[in-house]
Amino acid sequence: MIDDVQLVPMAFVNISDPGERAFDKSDWTFLSHEMTIFNESTGSMHKSRAQFVVHVLRDASPYVQSTIFPEIMIVVLSYTVFLFPVNPGFAMPRVSSAVIAFLSILTISTRTSAMLPEVRRGLVWMELFEVVCKMLLFTVILLNILIEMVFHTWQQPELAKQLVHELRLGFPLIAGLSMAVCWLATGKRLELFCNSVRFSLLLVTILFIMTVLRRSRIYAQMQK
Repeated sequence: MIDDVQLVPMAFVNISDPGERAFDKSDWTFLSHEMTIFNESTGSMHKSRAQFVVHVLRDASPYVQSTIFPEIMIVVLSYTVFLFPVNPGFAMPRVSSAVIAFLSILTISTRTSAMLPEVRRGLVWMELFEVVCKMLLFTVILLNILIEMVFHTWQQPELAKQLVHELRLGFPLIAGLSMAVCWLATGKRLELFCNSVRFSLLLVTILFIMTVLRRSRIYAQMQK
C-alpha cells in the first residue's frame, strides 16, 4: 500500500541488469532494460507498483533457413508445372509435380505447428505465410487440371498452349505479390489479413477460370 511502502528503484546497485550474456544460447538478442515505478488504484486501494521491462530482438535467421526458404523453394518448383510442354506425354509429370509440391508444404506445415505453443490466441505470422503458400500451390493444381481439361476433354490444344503461356508470365507476378504482402502484416489482426489474402487469391483464380470458360465457348464456335 502507498501509505505503508513506496517502491523506489535502486540507483547504485545494478542487481536488475540481465546482461547480454544471458541470451547467448538463445534466439534473442538483448537490447536494453528499464525499471519504472507507478501507483495503481483499485477502488479504495492505492498500491505502489514496480515494472521491470527487458527489450530483446529475435534472430529470425534459423526460421528463415528451416521454414520460410524451403517453402519459397517449393512454390518456385511448383511453377515448373507451367514449363512442361502441353502434350499427353507430359500430363503425368505435370500432375505429379503439383501434387508432390503440395504434399511437401503440408509436411513442413506439420513441423511448424509442432514448434508453436498448443494453446495460443489467434494466428502467428508463420501460419499466415504458410496459408499463402498453400493457396498458391492449390491454385497451381486447379489451373493445371483446367489446362488438362482444355487440351484433352474439350479438344482445344491451341487454347491450352495459350493459357500455359499466360500462366508462365502471370503466376510469378501473383505469387511474388502475395508473398511480399505477407511482410507488411503485423501482429494485429492477422486472421483478418489472412482471410483477405486467401479470398483475393481465390477470387483471382475463379475469375481466370470463368474467363477460360468464355474463351473456350468462343473457340468452339470458331471451330464450327
